Amino acid sequence: MANNIEANQKLTQHERILRWFDTHASLTRWEALTFLGIWEAPARISELKKQGYDFQTKLESGISESGYSFLSAVWTLER
Repeated sequence: MANNIEANQKLTQHERILRWFDTHASLTRWEALTFLGIWEAPARISELKKQGYDFQTKLESGISESGYSFLSAVWTLER
């Protein structure tokens, strides 16, 4: 798959996360990877927190397709 984004239009990972919250109420690690191309979302959220952004983290439980239980972080940004 070709990257059709002009080099001068690429956003940093921090910018992509912050823009996500313009149209979404929350962000999960899966969404960050799938839709934003961010592999280490927890690290980026931590960096943004250090810059003064007020992120809240909630852990949600689930069951994987193979039957294993898991906890997943869901981040929200307080405005």
